[in-house]
Amino acid sequence: VHECITNEEETSCYTYVFDPFGNQISRSIKGQKQSYISTYSNSLLMAIGDALYSYNSYNQIIAMERDRGRYYTNYYYDKQKRLIVTLMFDGKDLVSKDEVLYDSKSRIVMVTHTSSSYGKVQTQIQHKISYDN
Repeated sequence: VHECITNEEETSCYTYVFDPFGNQISRSIKGQKQSYISTYSNSLLMAIGDALYSYNSYNQIIAMERDRGRYYTNYYYDKQKRLIVTLMFDGKDLVSKDEVLYDSKSRIVMVTHTSSSYGKVQTQIQHKISYDN
């Protein structure tokens, strides 16, 4: 699988390799391959490299921790089990927040990304999505 992500400064391209069961086993960034030792339980990714994952009773990811807890992300869901907020931390400092809004048909209509540094908002980007019907 190949994807490219573009921000204001650069484009980063990634290539992912999966095993026959669909588990990611490596990723290449700008041609440099990174192999993973992955741990799965009941088809849920529990660890990849130094990242550890936690899930709720609906098998939705609720937390990801890297570098022994220095970096972590928390995921929050609404009563309809839709992702509504992700919070990413560097130590105790919130570095980004993503909020997702849905329409009455449970389609994503807006994603707001806010990045922070030293407790102050640095940037806020809103992605609005519209549908024909």
